Amino acid sequence: MKKHSFNSCLLFFMAVLVFLSMGFVVKADAADLADIPTDTPTPTSTLPASGLQEPSTPIATENPTNPISPRPIVMLETYNLGTYAVRPGQEFNLQFRLRNDGQGKAKNVKVTVSAGDFIPRSNGGVLYAGTLAPGASTGYTQPLVANPGLQEQSIGTLSLQISYSDEAGTSYSETFTLGIPIGSKPKNTPAPVYYATPTPTPTPAPRPQLIIRDYSMDVTELKPGTRFTLSLEIDNAGGSEAKRITMIMGGGTRTGSNSSGDDPSENGSGGLSGAGGDFSNFAPMGSSNVKFIGDLSEGSSLIAAQALIVNGGTKPGAYPIKFSFVYNDDKGASFTDDQVVTLLVILPPMLEISFYRPPDPLFAGQPSSLPVQILNLDRNSIILSKMEVTAEGAHLENASAMVGYLDPGGYFTLDPMIFPGVPGSLIVTVRVEYLDDFSQMQSIEKQFELEVGEAPIIEPPPGEVPGNDVPPPATSEETVWQKLLRFARGLIGLDSGRPELGGEIIPPMEFSPSQGEPSVIIPVQ
Repeated sequence: MKKHSFNSCLLFFMAVLVFLSMGFVVKADAADLADIPTDTPTPTSTLPASGLQEPSTPIATENPTNPISPRPIVMLETYNLGTYAVRPGQEFNLQFRLRNDGQGKAKNVKVTVSAGDFIPRSNGGVLYAGTLAPGASTGYTQPLVANPGLQEQSIGTLSLQISYSDEAGTSYSETFTLGIPIGSKPKNTPAPVYYATPTPTPTPAPRPQLIIRDYSMDVTELKPGTRFTLSLEIDNAGGSEAKRITMIMGGGTRTGSNSSGDDPSENGSGGLSGAGGDFSNFAPMGSSNVKFIGDLSEGSSLIAAQALIVNGGTKPGAYPIKFSFVYNDDKGASFTDDQVVTLLVILPPMLEISFYRPPDPLFAGQPSSLPVQILNLDRNSIILSKMEVTAEGAHLENASAMVGYLDPGGYFTLDPMIFPGVPGSLIVTVRVEYLDDFSQMQSIEKQFELEVGEAPIIEPPPGEVPGNDVPPPATSEETVWQKLLRFARGLIGLDSGRPELGGEIIPPMEFSPSQGEPSVIIPVQ
């Protein structure tokens, strides 16, 4: 009996242990299922009132993970001050480039410059950079002024905060700190005073603008070997003064120049490059091709001259010459304006116009000949058009002719007849026409000054009294009897012409017979 009761107690104790262990397993399984992320409701196990039951196992479901989109990363690629160091109180421009090194597009990029060692100008220190594609970079410019209280020979810091977002609208921000060297401040320079004012809309300041309004030469035409002076009238058509103007013939620039408002000469990088022009046709004389002009206020003009020579081998034609004007504005920014002028080079024929022999003496009212000749002194053959000889106060005959083709050393002669009007000095002009290299009719003229003498007086032969010449008598009228006599003579075959003797008509004879005396012929009166 005791053995049976002991076994019953042992079975009861084992059943209690089994019941407790099963309850612990159910709680552990429920806690594990609660930690599994799933969209479906977590199944729960229930124990019926009739007794213990094995907990049901939940069905596992897959939870797909959302792929993380690549984000943009905006970095500061480079920055430049335009100079090595800035001075306390100096205005300058910070030029920097932003680059998107990420895999996504950076949108609504905004750059904020915090005031501190350097104070923003013009825009309040806020730049809207727009959108940057992956791998793209863009440059920006921020006007700044160095704090007047900065310590010289030190380093100032500038903070750039960059905020942007991706295509999903997620915001990001980056902060960059720049170190800027502080240079020495010029002596006797008053510290600038700044006032709090509303940020104005940035507008570009008017800059100087140099133009060549007109140009002229001291010669009428340019030929190979001609020395001349080219004068340029330069106007400042801009809105501010142009300072330290330098004119460079052939074109040039300022080495080490920048547009940040710094004088390149302060850091030793200033200079002029003017040796790259073309000087094969026109070369400077008496000075170099670089000339310092000075300052020119807005709306003013000045005259700049450059001595030049035409190369001996220059062919006829139109040649452009480039002139560069390098200068600074009121803030020290450097500018270069290029202008071009055009010069014409002609090559007229080389002719010698002269007399091939000394002309005969000229007398008023007496005809004479002019032995005119043209000679080709050129190395090449030429074609001439017309040759004409004229003279004021004289009449000429056979005074023009067409010339045509002339070989080197060839000549052409013309011998016009001249009738001077009055004694004294007589100007004879010889004009030769030809077609130039620009298909324009040109002419070459040469004048000769000749002396015209008085008309000679013809002396009468010895024994004659001047002015005592007897003029021939006038012919008298023919009477009716004379006409009848000539008619009768014609009938019998004799000469019936009107008889004349020394310009006189022989009057008819009248016969008067007398007794014992010979007959006397008495002319009828």
